Amino acid sequence: MDWAKRALALTSSKKAEAPQGPFEPQLAKLGDLPPKGDRWVHEIKWDGYRILATVAQGEVRLWSRNALEWTSKIPEIRDAIAALGLKSAALDGELIAGRGTKEDFNLLQATLSGERQGALSYALFDLLHINGVDIADAPLLERKALLEDVLKGAPTHLAMSSHIAGDGEAAYRLAGEQHFEGIISKRADRGYHGGRGEDWKKTKQLASDEFAVVGYTAPKGSRTGFGSLLLAKPDPKHGWLYVGRVGSGFSDTLIGELTALIGTAGGKKPTAHVPTTETDLRAATWFAPRFVVEVFYRGIGGQQLLRQASLKAVRPDKDVADLKDSDRSNDSGGGVTSAKPNKRGKQAVTKPERGVAVKPTNSKGRADAGERVPPKLSSPSKVIFPDIKATKQEVWDYYSAVMDHLLPEIVGRPLSIIRCPAGTGRPCFFQKHHTAGLELVSSVKLKEDSGINAYYLVVEDAASLLELVQFNALEFHPWGSHADSPDRADRVVFDLDPGPDVPFSEVKKAATDIRKLLQQLELESFLRVSGGKGLHVVVPLNPGCDWDLTKRFAHGFADALAQSEPQRFLATSTKSLRNKRIFVDYLRNGRGATAVASYSLRGRPGAPVAMPIAWSELSKLTRADSFTMKDVPAKLKRRRKDPWEGIESIQQNLARWAQDD
Repeated sequence: MDWAKRALALTSSKKAEAPQGPFEPQLAKLGDLPPKGDRWVHEIKWDGYRILATVAQGEVRLWSRNALEWTSKIPEIRDAIAALGLKSAALDGELIAGRGTKEDFNLLQATLSGERQGALSYALFDLLHINGVDIADAPLLERKALLEDVLKGAPTHLAMSSHIAGDGEAAYRLAGEQHFEGIISKRADRGYHGGRGEDWKKTKQLASDEFAVVGYTAPKGSRTGFGSLLLAKPDPKHGWLYVGRVGSGFSDTLIGELTALIGTAGGKKPTAHVPTTETDLRAATWFAPRFVVEVFYRGIGGQQLLRQASLKAVRPDKDVADLKDSDRSNDSGGGVTSAKPNKRGKQAVTKPERGVAVKPTNSKGRADAGERVPPKLSSPSKVIFPDIKATKQEVWDYYSAVMDHLLPEIVGRPLSIIRCPAGTGRPCFFQKHHTAGLELVSSVKLKEDSGINAYYLVVEDAASLLELVQFNALEFHPWGSHADSPDRADRVVFDLDPGPDVPFSEVKKAATDIRKLLQQLELESFLRVSGGKGLHVVVPLNPGCDWDLTKRFAHGFADALAQSEPQRFLATSTKSLRNKRIFVDYLRNGRGATAVASYSLRGRPGAPVAMPIAWSELSKLTRADSFTMKDVPAKLKRRRKDPWEGIESIQQNLARWAQDD
């Protein structure tokens, strides 16, 4: 489709350069009732984050309302827009989770923070530039009609935000019935103009607004952290004006996170003008406006304080400075300046995107000078291993302690993780694709067996690994190849998985026998306890081999074992056939297959660790889960030699076996 030709047919369209940065978004003013008349169209007010999308020379970039770059935070949205095949574009819409209702906003925040795994969508409601043509001055309905055509057949992460023409009351009523926050009414015949004006009107089902947190009251009863947060709004006379408090709507986890965020800040002197004589405020702790929350409330009381306030959400996407441009204000200033298609033509000042550039790593896998700072740990007191009452802080401390040993095992490799947001006592889930909210973790685009391209997780340094821990990652399972050469295997892993009636002494004997057989093939191997029931025999390959050969070798080796000693070994994964036999799991040796990394925790009782050991230690070993989070850091300090020393420098591959085959 010749989108430029279609765009030039729109009213007031003109040729223009591709947008080089974020543009100033058009904003709505809040009203009590939807505007009437046929000149208005009415859209759902999505409950999400405003996202601006730009495309220049085919490169997609995503921006928050206040010009912070979000491109790496939501790669699935970036890729969906890229799939449209546009050379240049400027689009406006809302990032949502679920259906985008009030109830789904928490899902959106939890997905972006890594607490939950939800599907994200970009609900698009405007198109301002396409393939070298500026259409910002065209009437809204013309722009939306072209946008709808562009989105036909678009990826599932993109959705068209439809509208109802004329009947604002019906649209408002329908929004309420469907549990949406309200509606946005827009002049159908007007162009797009950055800033807050009269052409867009907002009508909410329940009053809500954003306020700065300027202090807190002490907790009462069984509550910890704080009792309520003190709220303020900008005031031309006093700077900040106290408007009330919010003490409901908080989960225990959120209370813990906000308590950590506040820390020891504050004093007894109010930092906002207080037009009330509330006695409870005499003992309150005050600090300078620190972060933004959005609250529901049922009107304004006699002392101009919020009535029945309850928390809707903490708004990390909003700055305290953003509150000076409220949708209730008559002042239309305060937005960012813009690149085209903003008429003023001023380039926006943007902050650099976090987590894109990765520092080179040294031989231990850690970043050299300029090492990136890991994220702040949230919910440190959350219990991850309920049987031993080990917390998220202890998991973080463990991975910090073993960092120099773990990083060489996973740096630069496509990675799968097991995340346990509610601890090991609740369901955990497996994740291999890059997801929303990750800023420090890199990714690599790989084609899966289904033919679909997907972005896989890649850890490059300590900060990115700890970001995954912050996202409740507990186990790390790397590929047997590197991200820069994913089709070349550099390790073979034989996972010895015993049946329920197999004593551990037999697993140890099996590992020793496999080592001897590999030596006959002139292949040196290394040993790891899995942290579960079995042992891993690991064969390094240098230079590596293609995956077809590697998998054929591993499969053939396992079959040979099973055929020579069928009473001991099994080469099929059927659990009912194991009984007193050991399954030699060769399936970890295919492209995309993974094995747990050395020094990774396992999500099992006692917090066991997958631990590399020397062959000489095997005779004394009593269990495959005998090393735990509690004792491994101290063991590493005492250890004189790495049992896997030299594994990366051994020159061996499967070429001889391939010729014999």
